[in-house]
Amino acid sequence: MNRIILISLGLLMITSCGTSSEKSDQVNDNSTTTSNAKKYDTRQLEGMYMGQFGKATLMLQINYVKGKNASGFNILRGNRRNIKGTVENKGDRYFFILDEPGNDKYDGKFEFEIDTTQYNLVGKWIPNDPKSAQLREFTLKRVEQKDADPNIVGDWQAGLWSVHGIMTFKKDGTLVFDGYNYNEERSESENVRVNGTWLEDGEIIRLEIGKHPLLKKQLIELKKASEEGFGDMFLLKSGEDVTLYPYGMYF
Repeated sequence: MNRIILISLGLLMITSCGTSSEKSDQVNDNSTTTSNAKKYDTRQLEGMYMGQFGKATLMLQINYVKGKNASGFNILRGNRRNIKGTVENKGDRYFFILDEPGNDKYDGKFEFEIDTTQYNLVGKWIPNDPKSAQLREFTLKRVEQKDADPNIVGDWQAGLWSVHGIMTFKKDGTLVFDGYNYNEERSESENVRVNGTWLEDGEIIRLEIGKHPLLKKQLIELKKASEEGFGDMFLLKSGEDVTLYPYGMYF
């Protein structure tokens, strides 16, 4: 009888150990799966996001995302501001709080989220000084960055209505227009300097420039156009008396 009891206890212990071992293996497998599921390369969040910001186009570049830190810059009508701050993961979304430097009266704070499925960026910009600007909500989409057309980047002689001067296209999508308007009655000229952004869309170049009393519009669409005597070079023209000529050409 004692022998039977001992054998029964031995079998029970072996069965229990096997069950515990199996459960332990299952727990380890589940932990590995959970760990793999949570692992996400945050570098995939980096890139350029674009969309409407009021009546202008906001370009928001995320250059760095690692751990709880993130940084980049934004461009609005040629005004480029660095941004940096924190990022937090919640499920399949990442929440960012990024501050502009704060040394400009129009600086503020970006609060937004990016989903890791569609890569849409949804959020708001909060001005540091509510008297200088108003809160803006926006939705941006990630865009593929392309190298700027070397035939566009650089200086152009520009005529924007009654203002003539030099427009400089930069690789980062910003531009600067330095011009003047000559008043024949007063025999004097008024200098005009505005910043802006430019986007290339096939044969169309879209400009967004700063406000100025002598410039009729802030949004301008230019088309590439050829003209006799220009050889391989082209013009950028609109139907609104706005024309850009290759630098060095008389207009």
